[in-house]
Amino acid sequence: MKMYSRIITIFILFFFISVSCEEVINDLLTFDSQYYIFDFSVDPIDRTGYHIFTEEISKSNLDSLLEANSLSKEKLQEVITKETIINITDPDASTTFDPLEKLSVTIYTKALGETTIAAIDPIPRGLNELTLVLEDCDLKDYLYEDEFILSAIGVLKERTYKTITMQAKVKFQFRAGL
Repeated sequence: MKMYSRIITIFILFFFISVSCEEVINDLLTFDSQYYIFDFSVDPIDRTGYHIFTEEISKSNLDSLLEANSLSKEKLQEVITKETIINITDPDASTTFDPLEKLSVTIYTKALGETTIAAIDPIPRGLNELTLVLEDCDLKDYLYEDEFILSAIGVLKERTYKTITMQAKVKFQFRAGL
């Protein structure tokens, strides 16, 4: 008899857990953007110190993303940076980020100014791919704009003898109420 009461209790617990999880899932929809990709480089002529390596104008595809998910702008609760990766694209596998002290990616619009969305400081030695640490900020207003600027900014701690070519990939996550 004890065995049956334990089984029934376990089923009841599973039922309440599944119902409460389902309510949270039903109240919030998340989906991701495609990667925003931009290329930049560190050149031998670059002096040590602070550099804006590139400023890339990007088109917001917010309307098409919302339409694809059958949502309106009013339902959009938050947009966060989901992932920011920077790779060295030089075919020479020995090329690393070692000449750089730190890197960050920012988003900018004239109306809202500039916000850092991801950064790494210091950069570990010997790497040719970096996953940046994400800032916890809502970027919804930036993506409401038709265009925004993504920038790669960093500090060069030592000059390089050759060009280091890099590619940054940024993905956003959208959270909307239903």
